[in-house]
Amino acid sequence: MKIKIKVPSDLSEITLYDYQRYMNVIDNSNDELFIAQKTVSIFCNISLKQTLQININDIYSIVEHLKDVFNSKPSLQQRISFKGHDLGFIPKLDDISLGELIDLSNSINDVQKLHIAMGVLYRPIKAKFKDMYEIEDYNADEGIMEVMKSLPLDVVFGAMLFFYHLANDLLKAIPKY
Repeated sequence: MKIKIKVPSDLSEITLYDYQRYMNVIDNSNDELFIAQKTVSIFCNISLKQTLQININDIYSIVEHLKDVFNSKPSLQQRISFKGHDLGFIPKLDDISLGELIDLSNSINDVQKLHIAMGVLYRPIKAKFKDMYEIEDYNADEGIMEVMKSLPLDVVFGAMLFFYHLANDLLKAIPKY
């Protein structure tokens, strides 16, 4: 029996939730074959039972392809359209509130909490003028944070790379002071 599967070709086709599920498998298993099977199951949206029908060489080929997808380096997307809403990245990090800072600090380095960080960083735009915009005030509502699990991974990785480069720039600047 042959099955058809759709293999993601871009980070925009993968959700944060699927990535969190994948990382949970990576963190909790050392079995290479099981990890490959779960990788195909999660990212191709098929059951574990269906993966048993796929040729082993095809499984490893899909896994290699997905590694290439994960190695892409997306840029920060300051404004995105998500689930019918226009969301904006925090326009001025200097104005971040204590609550935002605490939630961001407690979640940005934990893959299983990245949806919380994304809920801090991306919020509905309430006013815009040309390239400028104002976002809604921060609301630590768990329902909103759960919705952020559906964000495409290119948005998440773009934000993460932004903070990675920001931290590196700050570390380089410290010796000058």
